[in-house]
Amino acid sequence: MELIRNESMRKQLYAFIKEKLNSGEIRRGEAINQKEILETLGISKTPFRDCMIQLEAEGIVSIIPCKGVVVRDRPFEELIELNEIAGSLESSALEAAFYSIRDNALEGMTSIVNEVSSMLDNDDTSMCYAKNIDFHMLMINECPNQALKAAVLKYRDLILDFPAKDLNINLKWERIFWREHKQMIDIIKDGDPKSLFDFSKYIHWGWEDKEEYFDELYLVKFGTMKKYMASRYERRF
Repeated sequence: MELIRNESMRKQLYAFIKEKLNSGEIRRGEAINQKEILETLGISKTPFRDCMIQLEAEGIVSIIPCKGVVVRDRPFEELIELNEIAGSLESSALEAAFYSIRDNALEGMTSIVNEVSSMLDNDDTSMCYAKNIDFHMLMINECPNQALKAAVLKYRDLILDFPAKDLNINLKWERIFWREHKQMIDIIKDGDPKSLFDFSKYIHWGWEDKEEYFDELYLVKFGTMKKYMASRYERRF
């Protein structure tokens, strides 16, 4: 019975830590206060240790001997690579879910796009982050391949766990991305699975012509994305 209880405590602590990350209460580079968490949740060191091992395996924290647990500050290059993986996986999931999305999700997607478009007409980006997640989840949830769906959610979590407070929501880019959402709806209405895959992977998740966006998104020096992609291209020769 103690093993079952420890597993339950580990899951509760995992959800607790993820919520703190997403809200920005625990920031990149900060130490996780073990004593405070143990007292707050009333748990023992065993589920705490097991949870930290899981978070380290997911690349979210680093366990530093004699110092404790620190939330990782992901390098720009790693964030870009995670975006590429997430985009490829999601595009495959949308291709697999194409007809189910058409049958079950199109109305909800259209409603979200119309709502956000009205807000953007008034230069209001306050709901863009949350509504973007809602829009994509309507499609991802229709994926019939459960292993693929789980992989999509895993990598989306890895790029979203460093939270809205770290994201620079820019009106210019939000208008571009929500126009792309409208195009995705049009493809689902009148296109085919391969067209949706191509648009999702190479346009919506693609980096070409969006280098400036990634610089702004991750608050790095202008030109960082172009420099990174150029160096990666050079390594191929």
